[in-house]
Amino acid sequence: MFSLLLAAALVQTLDAAAHDLRFRGIARLEKGGETAERAYGVPRGTTFWVASISKSFTATLILRLSDLGKLRLDDRVLDSDITVDELLTHASGLPRATYLAEGESDAGAAARKILSQPRGPKGKFAYTSDGYSLLAIVAERAGGAPFFELLQREVLDRAGLRETGFWPRCVRGAHIAPLTRPPRGARARENWGFKGGEGICSTAADLARFMRELTAGTIVDRPERLFERRVPLSDGFAARGFFVSQAGTIWTRGTEDYGHNGVVKLLPDGALIVALSDVPAVRRDDVAPSRALGDLLEEKIRPKE
Repeated sequence: MFSLLLAAALVQTLDAAAHDLRFRGIARLEKGGETAERAYGVPRGTTFWVASISKSFTATLILRLSDLGKLRLDDRVLDSDITVDELLTHASGLPRATYLAEGESDAGAAARKILSQPRGPKGKFAYTSDGYSLLAIVAERAGGAPFFELLQREVLDRAGLRETGFWPRCVRGAHIAPLTRPPRGARARENWGFKGGEGICSTAADLARFMRELTAGTIVDRPERLFERRVPLSDGFAARGFFVSQAGTIWTRGTEDYGHNGVVKLLPDGALIVALSDVPAVRRDDVAPSRALGDLLEEKIRPKE
């Protein structure tokens, strides 16, 4: 009886938050051993391009390759003075929010473009998608296989993910929410801008499974290394491929210029929130609908002090 009541309460919490925000997309809430997933304005099980949530998968692959002895976090990257770990935590000195690898099909050319940029001081947080494109190139060279093949074998297969795939094909048979502004030209094909920093499609159920299997130690030997509080931020810390709030919530998010956005939050008590939407933010600096819903749900379910 208690489990039925809890499941019903989770559904009510999702519905109320989605109604308040006029949310469109998929929302999932796991708490106390119960799960609720709801679809608002889209079919159940819809697949979305998860944008920068892809960075969490890339960071996981890097630690898996470290477990296998293929690389070290203090390795220098491609004959530069930047380390793997500095890229993982956005503290390499690369400039903020550049996308020089987009549309570039050659790994060497992408790396040269990224590394030719003027760099700031190391140790200071500057969010960079290009830095994760470099990590994808590093992973491919260290792992001895194409980047997406490594991700499939060492991360997705180990976690049992069957509804997650890669740009531009995604997963056969998936119902993918339409993009508001689909990439054109070279960006519409496989390219290094969509490897490492973005380029993954998934469902709410698979993202939840990814987090559960990751924290259980199924994918990497010491998952806590991903969540170490490495670089201070105004509202928490940058970890390796994730963020950690002052309250201890582990989270990752993606806001795609092409329309999709998502957020995953793992609260200290083990509750898990996933929200995915195909409604873009009006302006680049606006809070995406998925993140707004994730923040509201966290507020509603966080234990009151």
